[in-house]
Amino acid sequence: MWYYTSPGLAYDAALKMTGVKLELLSDPDMLLMFEKATRGGVAMITQQTCKANNPYMSDYDKMQATKYLTYLDANNLYGYAMSQPLPTGMKLTKVHRIIGFAQSPCLKQYIDLNTNLRTKANNDSEKDFFKLMNNSLFGKTIENIRKRVNVKLLTSGKQALKLVAKPNYDRRVIFSENLTAIHMKKTKLIFNKPVYLGSCILDLSKTLMYDFHYNFMKKKYGDNAKLLFTDTDSLAYEIQTEDFYKDITPYVQDKFDTSNFPAEHSSGIPTGVNKKIVGMLKDECGGKIMTEFVGLRAKMYAFKLVRK
Repeated sequence: MWYYTSPGLAYDAALKMTGVKLELLSDPDMLLMFEKATRGGVAMITQQTCKANNPYMSDYDKMQATKYLTYLDANNLYGYAMSQPLPTGMKLTKVHRIIGFAQSPCLKQYIDLNTNLRTKANNDSEKDFFKLMNNSLFGKTIENIRKRVNVKLLTSGKQALKLVAKPNYDRRVIFSENLTAIHMKKTKLIFNKPVYLGSCILDLSKTLMYDFHYNFMKKKYGDNAKLLFTDTDSLAYEIQTEDFYKDITPYVQDKFDTSNFPAEHSSGIPTGVNKKIVGMLKDECGGKIMTEFVGLRAKMYAFKLVRK
């Protein structure tokens, strides 16, 4: 059996391995509700500039407030969300738009398999492949059938004019004097993708990020922790504290991946913990000290690191 794309392969592999039977939506109101509920991650800059000042920096000023800058990224955020209990069947009730459903961690076995294989991989190619197998599965759950088109390659002007005159004509691409591609919108759509999974995965992923921000960072530091930016699966902070690394040491086992820290980090924080475990927060700087940050807008920012 051959597949055109990795999402198709990943989707079938997950269904075969888990044995789960996903109910497809037949009620148009339910379908439209989940299509509207499919929202991507949050990306924004909340503070444009800041500078760190802490004992791990050579120019540390003891007369000023001690501040740390940290840039954390959630390991395989959508993989984490796909490991959580997800709806496997739907039932539309009579109470406005409330939907009742059965749920189970139906994709967890597949996600865990790829995560373990990625951890054991010995080269970048294998690591990227198993990461792709998880991400591709998510992509299949949010596939927008409405965007599919039929593309016809034509060498005749008369044939092109016939298609252009049809109501489902979309656009054309002229390659040469004798070759044109005509894009035609589909006149019949078959909604055969579990869009409710994609909607729930996106919401669960945001729940993880919100939970870490409000129930860990804000609860622990209050106003001393200021969000610099967030971009779907990452959070960056300016934190006013004596030693950020010592603060989080008791929580490393439950919340953080320190596998990219040097074995003997100067802070003494446990290293090599929770390597690539989904849902864990990893320091994108690998334990290096971030000294300055500048953010212009979403997905456009820069920062400096102490090079040792």
